Amino acid sequence: MNYWLEVHWPLMDGSPRKELFVWFHEEELGQISKYKPGDRVAFYVTKKNPYPGGPAGAQSVFATGTVTEEIEAIDMTIGGKHYVFRRKVEQDLFPDTVCWIPRKQVNTLANWSEDYKYQQGCSLTQGQFERIENDFARRIDLQTQSQFFVVNQADHPISTKYEDIDGETYGFTDNVTGRNGLIEAGSRARLIFYRTGKATTNRFHYVATADVEKTSLVRPGSWRSKLDGYAVFPTPVDRNSINVDGNPQHSIRRISGEQFFKILSMGGVDDLAPGKAASTTSGIGGAIVLGDTTAPVPDRPIIGSLTPAAAGLEPLATEERQIDDNAGSSKGPRGRTNRILDKAAEERAIHITRYRLHKLGWELTRDCQKMGTGYDLEYRCGNDVALVEVKGIRGTELAFNMTAKEWATAVARRNFFVIAITKVLTDIHEIHILGQAQLFQMRRTPTQFRLLK
Repeated sequence: MNYWLEVHWPLMDGSPRKELFVWFHEEELGQISKYKPGDRVAFYVTKKNPYPGGPAGAQSVFATGTVTEEIEAIDMTIGGKHYVFRRKVEQDLFPDTVCWIPRKQVNTLANWSEDYKYQQGCSLTQGQFERIENDFARRIDLQTQSQFFVVNQADHPISTKYEDIDGETYGFTDNVTGRNGLIEAGSRARLIFYRTGKATTNRFHYVATADVEKTSLVRPGSWRSKLDGYAVFPTPVDRNSINVDGNPQHSIRRISGEQFFKILSMGGVDDLAPGKAASTTSGIGGAIVLGDTTAPVPDRPIIGSLTPAAAGLEPLATEERQIDDNAGSSKGPRGRTNRILDKAAEERAIHITRYRLHKLGWELTRDCQKMGTGYDLEYRCGNDVALVEVKGIRGTELAFNMTAKEWATAVARRNFFVIAITKVLTDIHEIHILGQAQLFQMRRTPTQFRLLK
Protein backbone atom coordinates (compact mmCIF):
# COMPACT_ATOMS: atom_id res chain seq x y z
CA MET A 1 0.00 0.00 0.00
CA ASN A 2 1.24 3.49 -0.90
CA TYR A 3 0.29 6.86 0.59
CA TRP A 4 -0.08 10.11 -1.36
CA LEU A 5 -0.72 13.80 -0.96
CA GLU A 6 -2.76 14.82 -4.01
CA VAL A 7 -2.66 18.49 -5.02
CA HIS A 8 -4.75 18.41 -8.22
CA TRP A 9 -8.41 19.12 -7.63
CA PRO A 10 -9.97 20.78 -10.71
CA LEU A 11 -13.44 22.02 -9.77
CA MET A 12 -14.62 22.50 -13.35
CA ASP A 13 -17.45 24.98 -12.86
CA GLY A 14 -16.17 26.33 -9.53
CA SER A 15 -18.69 24.49 -7.34
CA PRO A 16 -17.93 21.99 -4.55
CA ARG A 17 -18.13 18.32 -5.51
CA LYS A 18 -18.66 15.28 -3.34
CA GLU A 19 -16.61 12.89 -5.45
CA LEU A 20 -12.87 12.35 -5.25
CA PHE A 21 -10.53 11.59 -8.14
CA VAL A 22 -6.81 11.63 -8.85
CA TRP A 23 -6.44 13.72 -12.01
CA PHE A 24 -3.80 13.31 -14.73
CA HIS A 25 -3.01 15.75 -17.54
CA GLU A 26 -1.02 14.99 -20.69
CA GLU A 27 2.35 15.73 -19.07
CA GLU A 28 1.72 13.35 -16.15
CA LEU A 29 0.78 10.07 -17.81
CA GLY A 30 3.76 8.36 -16.19
CA GLN A 31 2.12 8.93 -12.80
CA ILE A 32 -0.91 6.72 -13.56
CA SER A 33 0.88 3.42 -12.94
CA LYS A 34 2.11 4.56 -9.52
CA TYR A 35 -1.39 4.53 -8.03
CA LYS A 36 -2.67 1.09 -7.02
CA PRO A 37 -6.08 -0.05 -5.69
CA GLY A 38 -6.04 0.30 -1.93
CA ASP A 39 -3.56 3.20 -1.89
CA ARG A 40 -4.54 5.98 0.52
CA VAL A 41 -4.73 9.62 -0.57
CA ALA A 42 -4.93 12.91 1.32
CA PHE A 43 -6.39 15.71 -0.84
CA TYR A 44 -4.92 19.22 -0.64
CA VAL A 45 -6.34 22.49 -1.99
CA THR A 46 -3.66 24.67 -3.58
CA LYS A 47 -3.46 28.43 -3.38
CA LYS A 48 -4.04 28.71 -7.15
CA ASN A 49 -7.11 26.50 -7.07
CA PRO A 50 -9.15 27.58 -4.03
CA TYR A 51 -12.13 25.57 -2.87
CA PRO A 52 -15.32 27.68 -2.48
CA GLY A 53 -15.97 28.62 1.12
CA GLY A 54 -12.53 27.55 2.28
CA PRO A 55 -9.85 29.44 4.16
CA ALA A 56 -8.26 32.47 2.50
CA GLY A 57 -5.80 31.15 -0.08
CA ALA A 58 -6.99 27.59 0.63
CA GLN A 59 -3.76 25.57 1.11
CA SER A 60 -5.35 22.92 3.31
CA VAL A 61 -6.04 19.17 3.40
CA PHE A 62 -9.80 18.75 2.99
CA ALA A 63 -10.42 15.00 2.42
CA THR A 64 -8.90 11.52 2.50
CA GLY A 65 -9.80 8.45 0.47
CA THR A 66 -8.82 5.04 -0.90
CA VAL A 67 -7.88 4.47 -4.55
CA THR A 68 -10.24 2.16 -6.47
CA GLU A 69 -9.77 0.22 -9.71
CA GLU A 70 -11.90 2.68 -11.73
CA ILE A 71 -9.99 4.72 -14.34
CA GLU A 72 -11.91 7.08 -16.63
CA ALA A 73 -10.70 8.63 -19.85
CA ILE A 74 -11.64 12.33 -20.01
CA ASP A 75 -11.03 15.33 -22.27
CA MET A 76 -10.97 18.52 -20.20
CA THR A 77 -8.78 21.59 -20.36
CA ILE A 78 -8.56 23.52 -17.09
CA GLY A 79 -6.12 26.29 -16.27
CA GLY A 80 -4.22 25.68 -19.50
CA LYS A 81 -3.72 21.95 -18.78
CA HIS A 82 -5.33 19.16 -20.79
CA TYR A 83 -6.60 16.41 -18.45
CA VAL A 84 -6.97 13.01 -20.10
CA PHE A 85 -7.52 10.53 -17.22
CA ARG A 86 -8.90 10.50 -13.71
CA ARG A 87 -8.96 7.69 -11.17
CA LYS A 88 -11.84 7.24 -8.72
CA VAL A 89 -11.05 7.49 -5.02
CA GLU A 90 -13.56 6.17 -2.46
CA GLN A 91 -13.98 8.86 0.17
CA ASP A 92 -13.01 8.04 3.76
CA LEU A 93 -13.07 11.47 5.43
CA PHE A 94 -14.86 14.20 3.49
CA PRO A 95 -16.89 16.52 5.75
CA ASP A 96 -19.88 18.38 4.34
CA THR A 97 -18.71 21.61 5.94
CA VAL A 98 -15.28 23.20 5.96
CA CYS A 99 -13.10 21.36 8.47
CA TRP A 100 -9.58 21.33 7.12
CA ILE A 101 -5.92 21.06 8.14
CA PRO A 102 -4.00 24.20 7.10
CA ARG A 103 -0.66 23.79 5.32
CA LYS A 104 1.41 24.86 8.33
CA GLN A 105 -0.09 22.05 10.44
CA VAL A 106 0.26 19.55 7.56
CA ASN A 107 3.99 20.38 7.42
CA THR A 108 4.27 19.83 11.17
CA LEU A 109 2.47 16.47 11.00
CA ALA A 110 4.64 15.32 8.07
CA ASN A 111 7.87 16.74 9.59
CA TRP A 112 8.43 18.96 6.56
CA SER A 113 10.03 22.40 6.46
CA GLU A 114 7.83 25.47 5.96
CA ASP A 115 9.04 25.86 2.35
CA TYR A 116 8.53 22.20 1.37
CA LYS A 117 7.23 22.12 -2.21
CA TYR A 118 3.98 20.23 -2.75
CA GLN A 119 3.49 18.53 -6.10
CA GLN A 120 1.25 16.02 -7.86
CA GLY A 121 1.91 12.48 -6.64
CA CYS A 122 3.66 13.63 -3.48
CA SER A 123 4.62 10.41 -1.67
CA LEU A 124 3.96 10.03 2.08
CA THR A 125 5.11 7.44 4.57
CA GLN A 126 2.48 5.44 6.43
CA GLY A 127 3.30 7.37 9.61
CA GLN A 128 2.93 10.76 7.89
CA PHE A 129 -0.41 9.80 6.36
CA GLU A 130 -1.78 8.41 9.63
CA ARG A 131 -0.80 11.53 11.56
CA ILE A 132 -2.53 13.71 8.97
CA GLU A 133 -5.67 11.56 8.88
CA ASN A 134 -5.85 11.26 12.69
CA ASP A 135 -5.62 15.03 13.04
CA PHE A 136 -8.29 15.42 10.37
CA ALA A 137 -10.60 12.99 12.18
CA ARG A 138 -10.01 14.91 15.39
CA ARG A 139 -11.05 18.17 13.77
CA ILE A 140 -14.18 16.58 12.30
CA ASP A 141 -15.10 15.15 15.71
CA LEU A 142 -14.73 18.55 17.32
CA GLN A 143 -16.81 20.16 14.60
CA THR A 144 -19.64 17.65 14.90
CA GLN A 145 -19.92 18.53 18.59
CA SER A 146 -18.72 15.32 20.14
CA GLN A 147 -18.69 15.61 23.92
CA PHE A 148 -15.73 14.32 25.90
CA PHE A 149 -15.60 12.76 29.35
CA VAL A 150 -13.23 11.07 31.78
CA VAL A 151 -14.93 8.24 33.68
CA ASN A 152 -13.48 6.58 36.79
CA GLN A 153 -13.05 2.83 37.16
CA ALA A 154 -11.59 0.58 39.87
CA ASP A 155 -11.50 -3.18 40.43
CA HIS A 156 -12.78 -2.62 43.96
CA PRO A 157 -15.90 -3.86 45.78
CA ILE A 158 -17.33 -0.35 45.80
CA SER A 159 -17.44 -0.47 41.99
CA THR A 160 -19.12 -3.85 41.57
CA LYS A 161 -22.60 -2.36 42.00
CA TYR A 162 -22.20 -0.62 38.63
CA GLU A 163 -21.94 -4.01 36.85
CA ASP A 164 -19.33 -2.82 34.35
CA ILE A 165 -18.22 -5.18 31.59
CA ASP A 166 -14.72 -4.09 30.57
CA GLY A 167 -14.77 -2.80 27.02
CA GLU A 168 -18.50 -3.34 26.54
CA THR A 169 -20.51 -1.32 29.10
CA TYR A 170 -20.01 1.39 31.70
CA GLY A 171 -22.54 1.63 34.52
CA PHE A 172 -23.44 4.41 36.95
CA THR A 173 -26.29 5.44 39.25
CA ASP A 174 -28.27 8.56 40.05
CA ASN A 175 -25.84 9.23 42.90
CA VAL A 176 -22.80 9.61 40.61
CA THR A 177 -21.47 13.14 40.13
CA GLY A 178 -21.46 14.27 36.49
CA ARG A 179 -24.04 11.74 35.29
CA ASN A 180 -26.38 14.32 33.71
CA GLY A 181 -23.85 15.45 31.12
CA LEU A 182 -23.12 11.88 30.01
CA ILE A 183 -26.82 11.01 29.84
CA GLU A 184 -27.60 14.10 27.76
CA ALA A 185 -24.63 13.53 25.41
CA GLY A 186 -25.94 10.10 24.39
CA SER A 187 -24.18 8.72 21.32
CA ARG A 188 -22.09 11.90 20.97
CA ALA A 189 -20.11 11.02 24.12
CA ARG A 190 -16.47 9.93 23.86
CA LEU A 191 -14.79 8.50 26.94
CA ILE A 192 -11.38 8.21 28.56
CA PHE A 193 -11.15 5.57 31.31
CA TYR A 194 -9.27 6.55 34.46
CA ARG A 195 -8.05 4.10 37.10
CA THR A 196 -8.57 5.53 40.57
CA GLY A 197 -6.43 5.07 43.69
CA LYS A 198 -8.60 2.06 44.63
CA ALA A 199 -7.45 0.13 41.55
CA THR A 200 -4.94 -2.69 41.95
CA THR A 201 -2.98 -1.78 38.81
CA ASN A 202 -2.28 1.43 36.86
CA ARG A 203 -3.51 3.59 39.73
CA PHE A 204 -3.95 7.28 38.81
CA HIS A 205 -3.54 6.55 35.08
CA TYR A 206 -5.70 7.00 31.99
CA VAL A 207 -5.81 3.55 30.42
CA ALA A 208 -8.36 3.24 27.58
CA THR A 209 -10.89 4.99 25.37
CA ALA A 210 -14.30 4.20 23.83
CA ASP A 211 -17.26 5.87 22.19
CA VAL A 212 -20.76 5.60 23.63
CA GLU A 213 -23.27 3.86 21.38
CA LYS A 214 -26.18 4.65 23.69
CA THR A 215 -26.96 5.29 27.37
CA SER A 216 -30.06 3.65 28.83
CA LEU A 217 -31.91 3.48 32.15
CA VAL A 218 -31.73 -0.24 32.98
CA ARG A 219 -33.75 0.04 36.20
CA PRO A 220 -34.82 2.88 38.52
CA GLY A 221 -31.75 4.87 39.50
CA SER A 222 -29.31 2.76 37.44
CA TRP A 223 -27.84 3.69 34.03
CA ARG A 224 -25.67 1.86 31.54
CA SER A 225 -23.66 3.16 28.58
CA LYS A 226 -23.05 0.66 25.79
CA LEU A 227 -19.54 1.14 24.40
CA ASP A 228 -18.23 1.08 20.85
CA GLY A 229 -14.68 1.16 19.45
CA TYR A 230 -13.05 0.29 22.79
CA ALA A 231 -9.23 0.48 22.70
CA VAL A 232 -6.68 -0.05 25.47
CA PHE A 233 -3.77 2.42 25.59
CA PRO A 234 -0.41 0.80 24.72
CA THR A 235 1.07 3.32 27.20
CA PRO A 236 -1.12 4.22 30.23
CA VAL A 237 -0.97 7.98 30.85
CA ASP A 238 -0.02 9.30 34.31
CA ARG A 239 -2.58 11.88 35.42
CA ASN A 240 0.26 14.18 36.55
CA SER A 241 1.64 14.35 33.00
CA ILE A 242 -1.31 16.40 31.68
CA ASN A 243 -3.63 19.00 33.17
CA VAL A 244 -7.24 17.82 32.78
CA ASP A 245 -10.41 19.72 33.64
CA GLY A 246 -12.56 18.76 36.61
CA ASN A 247 -12.09 17.11 39.97
CA PRO A 248 -10.56 13.59 39.72
CA GLN A 249 -12.74 12.59 42.69
CA HIS A 250 -15.82 12.97 40.47
CA SER A 251 -16.74 9.72 38.75
CA ILE A 252 -17.76 11.44 35.50
CA ARG A 253 -16.21 14.73 34.41
CA ARG A 254 -16.41 16.65 31.18
CA ILE A 255 -13.13 17.61 29.49
CA SER A 256 -12.23 19.55 26.37
CA GLY A 257 -11.71 17.97 22.96
CA GLU A 258 -8.11 19.21 23.00
CA GLN A 259 -7.46 17.38 26.28
CA PHE A 260 -9.19 14.24 25.01
CA PHE A 261 -7.04 13.96 21.89
CA LYS A 262 -3.89 14.87 23.81
CA ILE A 263 -4.49 11.92 26.16
CA LEU A 264 -5.12 9.63 23.16
CA SER A 265 -1.84 10.74 21.62
CA MET A 266 0.09 10.25 24.85
CA GLY A 267 -1.49 6.83 25.30
CA GLY A 268 -0.44 5.73 21.80
CA VAL A 269 -3.91 5.42 20.29
CA ASP A 270 -3.14 8.00 17.59
CA ASP A 271 -0.66 5.48 16.21
CA LEU A 272 -3.20 2.67 15.96
CA ALA A 273 -3.91 1.80 12.35
CA PRO A 274 -5.07 -1.25 10.39
CA GLY A 275 -2.60 -4.00 11.22
CA LYS A 276 -1.22 -2.22 14.31
CA ALA A 277 -2.96 -3.54 17.39
CA ALA A 278 -3.23 -2.07 20.85
CA SER A 279 -1.36 -3.42 23.84
CA THR A 280 -3.25 -5.82 26.08
CA THR A 281 -1.27 -5.16 29.25
CA SER A 282 -3.52 -2.51 30.77
CA GLY A 283 -4.90 -2.97 34.27
CA ILE A 284 -8.40 -2.71 32.85
CA GLY A 285 -7.97 -6.31 31.81
CA GLY A 286 -6.39 -6.01 28.39
CA ALA A 287 -8.47 -6.90 25.39
CA ILE A 288 -12.21 -7.32 25.68
CA VAL A 289 -13.17 -10.54 27.44
CA LEU A 290 -15.06 -12.64 24.93
CA GLY A 291 -17.63 -15.26 25.71
CA ASP A 292 -21.33 -15.99 25.86
CA THR A 293 -22.84 -12.53 25.65
CA THR A 294 -26.13 -13.84 24.26
CA ALA A 295 -27.32 -17.40 23.72
CA PRO A 296 -24.65 -20.13 24.00
CA VAL A 297 -22.84 -20.89 20.76
CA PRO A 298 -22.38 -24.59 19.99
CA ASP A 299 -18.96 -25.59 18.72
CA ARG A 300 -18.95 -26.09 14.98
CA PRO A 301 -16.13 -27.02 12.58
CA ILE A 302 -14.10 -24.16 11.15
CA ILE A 303 -13.19 -24.38 7.47
CA GLY A 304 -9.88 -22.58 6.87
CA SER A 305 -7.36 -20.97 9.19
CA LEU A 306 -6.01 -17.56 10.20
CA THR A 307 -2.74 -17.85 8.28
CA PRO A 308 -1.51 -14.75 6.39
CA ALA A 309 -1.31 -15.16 2.63
CA ALA A 310 1.93 -15.42 0.72
CA ALA A 311 3.20 -12.32 -1.06
CA GLY A 312 2.48 -11.61 -4.70
CA LEU A 313 -1.05 -12.99 -5.01
CA GLU A 314 -3.32 -11.56 -7.69
CA PRO A 315 -7.16 -11.73 -7.61
CA LEU A 316 -9.09 -13.26 -10.47
CA ALA A 317 -10.54 -10.73 -12.90
CA THR A 318 -14.06 -9.53 -12.25
CA GLU A 319 -16.55 -11.76 -14.03
CA GLU A 320 -18.88 -9.72 -16.19
CA ARG A 321 -22.18 -11.55 -16.50
CA GLN A 322 -25.87 -10.84 -16.49
CA ILE A 323 -27.35 -10.86 -13.01
CA ASP A 324 -30.30 -13.20 -12.50
CA ASP A 325 -33.06 -11.04 -11.03
CA ASN A 326 -34.75 -14.15 -9.67
CA ALA A 327 -31.74 -15.43 -7.74
CA GLY A 328 -31.24 -15.06 -3.99
CA SER A 329 -30.15 -11.61 -2.92
CA SER A 330 -30.87 -10.10 -6.35
CA LYS A 331 -34.57 -9.89 -5.67
CA GLY A 332 -36.36 -6.57 -5.36
CA PRO A 333 -36.61 -4.24 -2.36
CA ARG A 334 -36.32 -6.07 0.93
CA GLY A 335 -39.30 -5.99 3.25
CA ARG A 336 -39.27 -5.21 6.94
CA THR A 337 -39.13 -8.89 7.95
CA ASN A 338 -36.07 -9.52 5.78
CA ARG A 339 -34.33 -6.43 7.15
CA ILE A 340 -34.94 -7.65 10.71
CA LEU A 341 -33.58 -11.10 9.85
CA ASP A 342 -30.55 -9.56 8.09
CA LYS A 343 -29.80 -7.54 11.21
CA ALA A 344 -30.16 -10.63 13.40
CA ALA A 345 -27.85 -12.56 11.08
CA GLU A 346 -25.24 -9.81 11.27
CA GLU A 347 -25.33 -9.64 15.08
CA ARG A 348 -25.31 -13.43 15.43
CA ALA A 349 -22.31 -13.71 13.08
CA ILE A 350 -20.33 -11.21 15.12
CA HIS A 351 -21.12 -13.09 18.32
CA ILE A 352 -20.18 -16.50 16.87
CA THR A 353 -16.93 -15.08 15.49
CA ARG A 354 -15.94 -13.53 18.80
CA TYR A 355 -16.81 -16.71 20.70
CA ARG A 356 -14.84 -19.03 18.41
CA LEU A 357 -11.75 -16.84 17.99
CA HIS A 358 -11.60 -16.40 21.74
CA LYS A 359 -11.61 -20.20 22.14
CA LEU A 360 -8.79 -20.42 19.57
CA GLY A 361 -6.65 -18.08 21.68
CA TRP A 362 -7.15 -14.81 19.78
CA GLU A 363 -7.73 -11.57 21.72
CA LEU A 364 -9.96 -8.82 20.41
CA THR A 365 -7.97 -5.59 20.53
CA ARG A 366 -10.29 -3.34 18.54
CA ASP A 367 -13.94 -3.29 17.47
CA CYS A 368 -14.02 -1.33 14.19
CA GLN A 369 -17.60 -1.96 13.05
CA LYS A 370 -18.47 1.74 12.96
CA MET A 371 -15.05 3.16 12.16
CA GLY A 372 -14.98 2.72 8.36
CA THR A 373 -11.69 0.79 8.35
CA GLY A 374 -12.75 -1.84 5.79
CA TYR A 375 -13.08 -4.61 8.36
CA ASP A 376 -15.08 -5.30 11.54
CA LEU A 377 -12.71 -6.66 14.19
CA GLU A 378 -8.98 -6.54 14.92
CA TYR A 379 -7.37 -9.47 16.75
CA ARG A 380 -3.97 -10.38 18.18
CA CYS A 381 -2.48 -13.78 19.03
CA GLY A 382 1.13 -13.48 20.17
CA ASN A 383 2.86 -11.40 17.50
CA ASP A 384 0.18 -12.11 14.86
CA VAL A 385 -2.51 -9.59 13.98
CA ALA A 386 -5.66 -10.45 12.02
CA LEU A 387 -8.07 -7.98 10.40
CA VAL A 388 -11.47 -9.69 10.30
CA GLU A 389 -14.53 -8.82 8.24
CA VAL A 390 -17.60 -10.82 9.36
CA LYS A 391 -20.40 -11.95 7.03
CA GLY A 392 -23.60 -13.52 8.36
CA ILE A 393 -25.33 -15.64 5.69
CA ARG A 394 -28.81 -16.96 6.37
CA GLY A 395 -28.68 -19.53 3.57
CA THR A 396 -26.37 -22.43 2.72
CA GLU A 397 -24.48 -20.90 -0.24
CA LEU A 398 -21.09 -19.32 0.47
CA ALA A 399 -21.88 -16.03 -1.31
CA PHE A 400 -21.72 -12.50 0.09
CA ASN A 401 -21.22 -8.86 -0.87
CA MET A 402 -18.12 -6.77 -0.19
CA THR A 403 -17.92 -2.99 -0.35
CA ALA A 404 -15.22 -1.24 -2.39
CA LYS A 405 -13.45 -0.34 0.86
CA GLU A 406 -13.52 -3.95 2.11
CA TRP A 407 -12.18 -5.27 -1.20
CA ALA A 408 -9.44 -2.64 -1.30
CA THR A 409 -8.39 -3.73 2.19
CA ALA A 410 -8.45 -7.39 1.14
CA VAL A 411 -6.16 -6.58 -1.79
CA ALA A 412 -3.78 -4.46 0.26
CA ARG A 413 -3.47 -6.47 3.50
CA ARG A 414 -2.20 -10.06 3.58
CA ASN A 415 -3.55 -10.49 7.13
CA PHE A 416 -7.12 -9.61 6.10
CA PHE A 417 -9.72 -12.37 6.55
CA VAL A 418 -13.41 -12.79 5.88
CA ILE A 419 -15.19 -15.02 8.36
CA ALA A 420 -18.39 -16.02 6.58
CA ILE A 421 -20.97 -18.01 8.54
CA THR A 422 -23.59 -19.88 6.55
CA LYS A 423 -26.89 -21.00 8.14
CA VAL A 424 -25.98 -18.39 10.74
CA LEU A 425 -29.38 -18.36 12.47
CA THR A 426 -29.37 -22.11 13.08
CA ASP A 427 -27.55 -24.47 15.47
CA ILE A 428 -25.85 -26.15 12.51
CA HIS A 429 -24.09 -23.07 11.17
CA GLU A 430 -20.77 -23.44 9.33
CA ILE A 431 -17.82 -21.10 9.81
CA HIS A 432 -15.63 -20.35 6.77
CA ILE A 433 -12.36 -18.47 7.26
CA LEU A 434 -11.30 -16.97 3.93
CA GLY A 435 -7.84 -15.48 3.67
CA GLN A 436 -6.46 -13.45 0.80
CA ALA A 437 -5.63 -16.59 -1.22
CA GLN A 438 -9.18 -17.96 -0.94
CA LEU A 439 -10.80 -14.58 -1.63
CA PHE A 440 -8.68 -14.05 -4.74
CA GLN A 441 -9.84 -17.40 -6.14
CA MET A 442 -13.54 -16.61 -5.73
CA ARG A 443 -15.57 -15.30 -8.66
CA ARG A 444 -16.41 -11.61 -8.38
CA THR A 445 -19.52 -10.37 -10.18
CA PRO A 446 -21.00 -6.85 -10.24
CA THR A 447 -24.19 -6.48 -8.21
CA GLN A 448 -24.82 -2.81 -8.92
CA PHE A 449 -23.60 -0.04 -11.22
CA ARG A 450 -23.02 3.66 -10.67
CA LEU A 451 -24.34 5.71 -13.62
CA LEU A 452 -23.22 9.28 -14.34
CA LYS A 453 -24.47 11.58 -17.03
